[in-house]
Amino acid sequence: MKCILALDQGTTSSRAILFDESARIIGMGQNEFTQEEVGFILEEAGRALGIRANDVTSQWAGLRPLVGRANAKSTAALSRKHVIEVSPKGLISVLGEKWTTCRKMGEDAKDAAIRHHGLKTGVSTTAQRPLTDHGARKPLSDLLEESAEPSASELKCRVIEACRFGYARTLEDVLARRMRLLHLDAARAIQLAPQVADLMSHELNWTPGEKQEAVDGFLKTAAPYLPNI
Repeated sequence: MKCILALDQGTTSSRAILFDESARIIGMGQNEFTQEEVGFILEEAGRALGIRANDVTSQWAGLRPLVGRANAKSTAALSRKHVIEVSPKGLISVLGEKWTTCRKMGEDAKDAAIRHHGLKTGVSTTAQRPLTDHGARKPLSDLLEESAEPSASELKCRVIEACRFGYARTLEDVLARRMRLLHLDAARAIQLAPQVADLMSHELNWTPGEKQEAVDGFLKTAAPYLPNI
């Protein structure tokens, strides 16, 4: 069984969460620990699930943006909620929070736009509209399911989808942000980079030089994701 071990660095402690292949939490622990103690976590996970260091296929750390205040002495005192700001020229910015509250952030940003710019709007359907990896729109193909081992046809569909409708402009956009493959299997993402670059070059009209530059840039970005446990 393949699992994902997520290490969440908080303000005063770190949390380890173990997910199964269906993204269900099957184990969790929280404590103050250092990088050297990752081996301890793997050892404990190994006792329950048979996980070893060479089973780890990717490693990364995430940062959560927080809206700062001049008088805050530590990040623990900062709010975890988002803030909507409107510039003097009417530019609306959404600051802080995380994507799990994207509906609320979108609602607040829309309300701000209506108030400040006098926009006319109908009844919102956001609360009842399903959202997937493809937004509120149906995917181009039923083949667009998340997989660490996409077939050639699946990969082509995902790249076209990402470039035409997902605003993807770099290999990292596709392999990390749209497919999440870099976070699931870094070595496989690196292996697929030239193939994805070929597909993207047709969609975005890259020159041979631009395509090679895209591959080189992604390889540099992806290197730290390779496990070094």
